[in-house]
Amino acid sequence: MKKSNAERQKIYRERAKKQNQKRLNIYISEKADEHLFFLKGFHGMTQKELIEHLLDKAYRAMNRKIKRERDKGMEIKIMEQLECEWEEQLERIQAEEREKSNNQSVEK
Repeated sequence: MKKSNAERQKIYRERAKKQNQKRLNIYISEKADEHLFFLKGFHGMTQKELIEHLLDKAYRAMNRKIKRERDKGMEIKIMEQLECEWEEQLERIQAEEREKSNNQSVEK
């Protein structure tokens, strides 16, 4: 018997969960979408592969920078800078969420 879309989706989600994969559901700008489209074509990667590749590359670059700064005795400065940047990013995300929520309330 042929499986329904819901059944196939459930199997897919269960398999992903067993493989310790996480779901990422975001909205991006048209410009970022165009960049994503061209980059994945250029590198011959899927969207998932490209995002994982770019995140890994950025993470390794951050670790190299931390190591260089640590070697210079600047580890504390970098961690404070990262913490400040994370807080700013969180505040920006929270503001966007509040704005979305307000816009949805107004639309209702």
